[in-house]
Amino acid sequence: MSQFTEQFKRSFVIAKKNIKIYYSKGPVIIFGLVFPLFLALAYVIGRNIPLKEVLPGLIG
Repeated sequence: MSQFTEQFKRSFVIAKKNIKIYYSKGPVIIFGLVFPLFLALAYVIGRNIPLKEVLPGLIG
């Protein structure tokens, strides 16, 4: 069990480093979160589509 715990700690440290390096950058946040949200809002505005029908496509 000690080996499993040690490997889990190592993989967590690597994942944390990768998140810090790659996923906390400005363009990733804008094109990954904000842009799809505005596209979904542009699709919903002016139509009689409930937001609960749009959210699965936005999340998935």
